[in-house]
Amino acid sequence: NSGSDGVGSDLAWDNEIVGADNQGDTIYADGGTDVLVGGLGEDTFDLTGVLDGTSGTTSSDVYIKNIAGTASITMSTGDDHSANSDLTDGVIDVQTSSGGVYHIYTDDEATLMTYLDAATLV
Repeated sequence: NSGSDGVGSDLAWDNEIVGADNQGDTIYADGGTDVLVGGLGEDTFDLTGVLDGTSGTTSSDVYIKNIAGTASITMSTGDDHSANSDLTDGVIDVQTSSGGVYHIYTDDEATLMTYLDAATLV
């Protein structure tokens, strides 16, 4: 689903639900609201295409479900979630190097923070 909005059978909508196919898939978030649902593990949740509210864009809202096992997250260099101190509100605000912010929602913030701490930065 990366960069294919409006191409072929991929709808030109910014709001998407993306599910991994069992395990070992890369699933992407982009503009708008995206729900990323992992499979059985080993999936990569790629957040490099999210929008941060700068340059006339609206900040992305990303919902991450079923992240487990050896799954991983890829983020843009400069993305920083370290200011998140409340692990009970279900949302993690990520500051970007350009001064914007995007939001990650989850049912288990403590677990997701572990994955974010180990994220690959590109």
